Amino acid sequence: MAGHDISVTLDANDLHLGDNIVDFINKGIDESDYTVILFSTHSDVANWQKVERDAAIWSEIQNKKGKCLVVRIDQCEIPPIFGPKLFYDSPTGIDSDRKYADLTNKICTVLRAEHAKASVTLSKALALDTDNPFRHIRAEHFDKDPNALVQAFAPLDSLKMGKFHDMHPCFLEGPRGTGKSMLLLSIRARNILPECSDSTPQNLIFGFYLKLSPGPICHSGVQVDSIHSQTQRSVNQEDIPALVDISYQEIVLSLCESLVSELEYCLKNSLIPVTEVEQRLSNSISTTLFSETSGSHSQVAHSFPELRDKLSQVHRKIARYVRYKFTYRQDIEVPVAEFDFDALVSVIAKVKSHIKYLSSAMFVALIDEYENLLPYQQRAINTIVKFATPHFSVKVAKKIGISDSPGTFINQELQETHDYSRILLVYDVGNTDGCQEYQDLLSSIVEKQIGVTHWNYRGIDELLPASNDVQEGLDEEHISGELNLMDNQRRNGDTITRENGQDRIKKNHYRQAAIYRVIANTPGRTKHFSGFKKLAFISSGIIRYFQEILGVAYYLTSTDSRSSGQDIYLPPTRQSEAVHIVSDNALTTLSKNVETYGETLKIMLIDLGGCIRQKLLKHVSEPEAARVTIIDAELLKQEEFALLRTVLDIGVREGVLQTREGRPAFLPKHGSDPQEVEFNICRVLAPSLQISPRLRWRTRVRATVLRGLVDPDLNRRSVSRNLLLKMAMNTKPSNGSPLQHALEFGNNEDQV
Repeated sequence: MAGHDISVTLDANDLHLGDNIVDFINKGIDESDYTVILFSTHSDVANWQKVERDAAIWSEIQNKKGKCLVVRIDQCEIPPIFGPKLFYDSPTGIDSDRKYADLTNKICTVLRAEHAKASVTLSKALALDTDNPFRHIRAEHFDKDPNALVQAFAPLDSLKMGKFHDMHPCFLEGPRGTGKSMLLLSIRARNILPECSDSTPQNLIFGFYLKLSPGPICHSGVQVDSIHSQTQRSVNQEDIPALVDISYQEIVLSLCESLVSELEYCLKNSLIPVTEVEQRLSNSISTTLFSETSGSHSQVAHSFPELRDKLSQVHRKIARYVRYKFTYRQDIEVPVAEFDFDALVSVIAKVKSHIKYLSSAMFVALIDEYENLLPYQQRAINTIVKFATPHFSVKVAKKIGISDSPGTFINQELQETHDYSRILLVYDVGNTDGCQEYQDLLSSIVEKQIGVTHWNYRGIDELLPASNDVQEGLDEEHISGELNLMDNQRRNGDTITRENGQDRIKKNHYRQAAIYRVIANTPGRTKHFSGFKKLAFISSGIIRYFQEILGVAYYLTSTDSRSSGQDIYLPPTRQSEAVHIVSDNALTTLSKNVETYGETLKIMLIDLGGCIRQKLLKHVSEPEAARVTIIDAELLKQEEFALLRTVLDIGVREGVLQTREGRPAFLPKHGSDPQEVEFNICRVLAPSLQISPRLRWRTRVRATVLRGLVDPDLNRRSVSRNLLLKMAMNTKPSNGSPLQHALEFGNNEDQV
């Protein structure tokens, strides 16, 4: 419904000449969350409406799919079976815009409330004031309780941690919820110093943390907004050097503030075994930063609060200059400041010379949310990274999918490996080694989280017991029947697999597809997910999703009768219920969590999910195909595909689309052929989309088709329907091998 972010199927809009009306009705009722039935005096003679409403009520009662809302719009009689479904009654008719708007708003309120259930459950389960050991702990909570980080943090695999602890700068990349901030904060001085002895430690790390923001420049109108779209106010060419210099100085100024603040905290809390150093050190730093500029000693600070106040004054001067110069277009004196790279190096040198305990420490600038910066501010960070070694190290956290600019202010690009290392914080759970590393990390996190509770913990498998097919209510005979049906279909298409001279189907490759088909034919049944390995797999290598699943499962189990000291475990049924709640929340909240393009991204995923489900339930050779391959990806560079390119980039940034690390595209057979690009639908969305999380085969689509799913100027419904029909037509294999387009099977995915 327009303006309500609710997708509606209406025959007047979506049924066209030549379409199969029976298929249209069946598909609409089967895939709808709600069916709105309008009753009037004409209903008795409306034969097709009788068919539709009978099918809808049967689907709700027998199949437990969707809900019926009955609207009476005049003085007609309603059949008794629909009486309890009466939602809106207007005996005088809906004869005005006001009544129609009232009805629409009431219906939309109900639909939104239903979709909000997952979000409400998640909020209650993970609230900070609960005793849930898996609740959300955000980075800002550690400022008040640094010890909470020590209790919650578990180190990554040794290869990643080795790079992270090295002097060489590095960029940490991952979508929201992969632990970027947690990793940065793990080496913040206030968190790492309590673990050190009183004597001068070897290999000491002193990290100071800065969360980036574009600062006052973002309010001036001189900026590049979003990922691709440019809303840039014209600026005089002579002003550009000032903008660049200001952005650079503000970042260096903020880093100096962060360092001073961290020193103040550590000295105040006796984390550094020295006394009576604050005045001398404040005096020395302020002299370095201010006195030489001002030409007098009036700027000398005698304490850290005084020093921080002087640094804040510079911030205010810069903000005032930007506001008057670029917002109000008034001439104003440029603030005199010299916060360049050398100033930061000098401040670190002063600290080392005044505090012997830190003389051999590795100072690390921990820079978070790189994606918040404007392009020329990112170049400032790149310049600092380029120059940092050997004076100090820089660790930068950024969302994956953000366009990287290698530019610096010295006309030398920032180069990976030579200037920095890249640490990807998303684990490939489809790869055996990557999945094992991810499972080891999750086990360590869970052990730490439960370690501070009153529960007895006997291991991850005891906490998350798995259920088998029989326990989930699946009949082996039915599964075998589906496998045999697939086998017969393949034989009829002359696409059988030969092994040891015999024709047979590789049942271990198709068992999960058969299970989904059994479930689809069983009223009220949904796919079951339980056990540590399955939950790790469905969380897609993103820590946040795994913790949310456990947090919701704990919340759902918390009503059970338990007492302190008992073993903690989460029943399989609660695990599976939690998976579906987290999956629904991840999909439905895209509209409000992602500005501008969230609803577009959500609808594209729903449309693709419907097509992929068609393959899952009908395709005889490539059923599990949630890997979307754009076969003409070269078109994405064209201007008319800018919106699609933006939506795909945002999907990767938000973690609902994933690309293979190291393999962003598949090389064509010939150099002249276009290169294909693959996007995997995040596994955590599979339960909500009712598709398999195993990414066995690819679904090939053209960029023009995907564009039709996101561009408001095109008929999305028509494009989606045509794509679905094409999938349906492709359910019988063509000549040749049915696996000719398949990629290699991952051993880990065979197991899960």
